[in-house]
Order: sequence, then C-alpha cells, then structure tokens
Amino acid sequence: MTRSKREPAVITPETIAHARVHLAHDVAVRAGEYVLYWLRAYRRAEDNLALDHAIVRANSLGIPLLVVESLDVRYPYASDRMHAFVLESAVDRAAVLALRGAQYCFYLPRTREEITRDRPLDLLAQRAALVVSDWYPACGPMAKFWDETPRALGQRAGVRVELIDDAVVVPMALLCEKHEHAARTIRPKVQRRLEVSLTESQSPTVTQRGVIAHEVPHTAVTREGIDALIAACAIDHTVPRVRATEGSREQARARLQRLLTQRLGHYSARRNDMGVEGSSALSAHLHFGVLSVREVARAVRGAEGVTREERDAFVEELVVRRSLAFNHVMTEPRHTEYDGGVPAWARETLATASKDSRTAHTFAQWEQSLTSSPLWNCAQRELVRDGVIQPYARMLWGKLAIAMAESPAQAFAWLIALNDKWALDGRDPNTYTNIAWCFGLHDHPYPTQKVFGSLRSMTAAAAARKWDVQAYAARLGMSLPRKL
Repeated sequence: MTRSKREPAVITPETIAHARVHLAHDVAVRAGEYVLYWLRAYRRAEDNLALDHAIVRANSLGIPLLVVESLDVRYPYASDRMHAFVLESAVDRAAVLALRGAQYCFYLPRTREEITRDRPLDLLAQRAALVVSDWYPACGPMAKFWDETPRALGQRAGVRVELIDDAVVVPMALLCEKHEHAARTIRPKVQRRLEVSLTESQSPTVTQRGVIAHEVPHTAVTREGIDALIAACAIDHTVPRVRATEGSREQARARLQRLLTQRLGHYSARRNDMGVEGSSALSAHLHFGVLSVREVARAVRGAEGVTREERDAFVEELVVRRSLAFNHVMTEPRHTEYDGGVPAWARETLATASKDSRTAHTFAQWEQSLTSSPLWNCAQRELVRDGVIQPYARMLWGKLAIAMAESPAQAFAWLIALNDKWALDGRDPNTYTNIAWCFGLHDHPYPTQKVFGSLRSMTAAAAARKWDVQAYAARLGMSLPRKL
C-alpha cells in the first residue's frame, strides 16, 4: 500500500485529503458501469469520508454508485457477538444510502462454500470503473483481510482500488515515519495537524442514479430478523450477543449525547473510577466505524458547560492515544506476539524477575473467571458478559495476569486470545496496544519488585484503596472478600 509523501510546510485541507488516499492497486480508472464502494471498516452512511470520496468519483465520471457490504463467516473469531453488532449497525443503512443516491447490497453468506460459489466482490469489481474502500491498518488476526484483500481484488479484476483513511483524525500516513516512544512524542505531530484534519462531511449525493442489475444476493436486515440470520451462519454460537450494547447508529448517537451531557464534565476524574460508570462507552462503536472519530472529537470540542481541561482530556484519549496505538501496530508487524509487541527492556526485566509469587492457571480457568484473583475474575466476567472492561479494571486485568501464568509470554498470548474472542472492541489497534502497555510498551522502568521486575506494577489491594471495587463487583453480580 502506498503512502502519501511528507507534507509541505503549510498544512492545508488539500494536504490532509491527499494523505488520506492509499492505492491498493494503482492502475488507471477504466470505462465501467459504476463506481463500487466496498464498505468494510466504516459501518456508517453518515460522516464517512470514504463514502464521500466514492460519491465524488462517481459524479465526476457520470456513473452510478454501488455500495456493497459483506459479513464474512471466515473472519477470525466469527461469533454471534460480532455478527450481531454488525447486523444491528446495518438495519437503517439501506435507507440512508438511498437518500444519498447510492444502490446498496448487503451480502451475508451463511457458509464458507457460499462465498466460494458467489464470489461477490469479484463479480462486482469486474464491471466497475473504480473500486473505493475503507483503509484500516493491517493488525491482529484481521491483517490479511485489511491489507492483502483489496490489493488482490484489484489485481484479479484489473481495476484501480483506492482506500480512504477515515479511521483516525489525522491521517496515519503523516504519523508513521517511525515507531513512537510514547504519547509525548506523537502528541505535537497530532496537535499541529488536528484543526485542519477535523473535516466535516459535505454529504454529497449521487447525481447519476439508476438500478444496477447484478447477481450478488442481497440480504435485507431488520431488527426482528437478526437472531434468525445469525443462527443460520456457520460461526461460533457459544459467544452470545451483548444485548445492552447494540451496534446501531441510534444507540451510538445516544451514548455520545450522554457523554456530552452527563459524563464529560467529570471525565478525567471518573473515567478510571471503578466505583462508577464514567467512561464514554463508545469503544465498540468506534471500532466498527459506526461513529466517526472526527464526529466525536468535534462534538466534544464544542460541548457547552464543560471546562476546556475536561474537553482536552477526552480528546487526548480519543485522538492522541488512538494515533499512538495505530502507530504501534503499523510500525511493529509482530504486535500480537510477545517478542514483537513487548519492548526489549520489559522482556529482559520480566525474564529475571522473581517468580515466587506467580501462580499458574489453565486457560480455561482464566476464561471462566476461576483464578485465584477475585478482582481479576470480575474484570474477566465483565469481558465475557458485556464485551468490554472498565478502563482501570482493564489495566488490572493485564497487569495481574502476569502473576497468573507460567511465563509473561504465556500471559500475553492468553490476554490477546481472550481479547480477540470476547471483546466487542477487540482485534483493534487500541486493545492490542493497551495489552502491550501492561507489559511496558510506551512506559519506562520503575523500582524493581517481585514478579514485575522494573515493570510498572498494579495490585488488587492498591485498586481497593483507590476505588470502590465492591461497587464494581456488585454491578457484575459478584462479590469480593474484604481484603484483596
């Protein structure tokens, strides 16, 4: 995938727009019946710069726009949980795309054999003048899907494929010259481009409309029909839907509004407080692209009745830390492996740290919340039940795991596996980086202790002194001993 060249001294909207475009297959635009927009990472029809780009391209060529979205049963950790979230996000998509003049096809194969038989993307790309799709960094078990598939599609169909970066605020092509050491090193690079990168969608509409005949089967998704659709798919049915977190844009917008009116004013103080629910609760919607990161950042920056300090604290987490996470997975291909994701100094200190306080468990004990750490079990229960973990509990979940495995490498691998299987916001640069942070990434050495060596340590007892962990456990229907 090609990246944009280094920006000029004066940063303009044109500079940013150019940096958002990656070429997966660089050939000339050809004569074709339509522009094909393959919607795969940004599961929204609003404030979507990739969709905007596809509409502008179709209008400039004087041809219609066909939007295809698929939900493949072959993706790693395919389950009821992930399928449900995507299907919930798709319920109203056809109507919104129709208002913008695009034709929409949602392809939902039930088996691997159906995909081989139907070959939906190949069939549609062969007749397209141009393919536009969503850029996303090659990370985790989805790396092949994000990086190789668009290039291979372009080569097979002989068509130009343009990918648009709308995954973060500042285009990542401008932030990946090297692996960043910490937030403080990437922050100024983000901040000097932030204002001009907060582009608001112009919501263009397709000028050349018409019905495009094709052979790819379309599935109409309704709220009432989601359970039946999921049951018919050959995926993991042991990982259930999270009913409380729906993938719809309606719920995403409602949670954003709650953040602005109820939580933002105390965000910096309550985000990590285990005794209350103070986070944005938007991580899953951001991961699946139901909400635009730009949209959330603009809303927070414009929030009324909130101090600048609170707004800045949230933007730091949303924009700077997200950019740092994307930088990590893009510049470290082995980010899901212990030897790649964990810095050398941390691996060295963990290798020499005292093992006296380690208690080995089985993976099944971890997954079923049956370890010797009651507070860790609460965090794992939250992950399995809700698909997310409260921010401070998530750090504890990663830190305490080091003392509950035969080796730090095993702990790292098991955390990645649990994250990918159960987390709605898993398989994501943010969650991979969060796990690696628990093992020293983007951090520095501290005084040496048992188990952790010079790694920053966290304990259940310290958490209990700082937060109301009993209230946290009660929210999960669990109880904790008085002394942790």
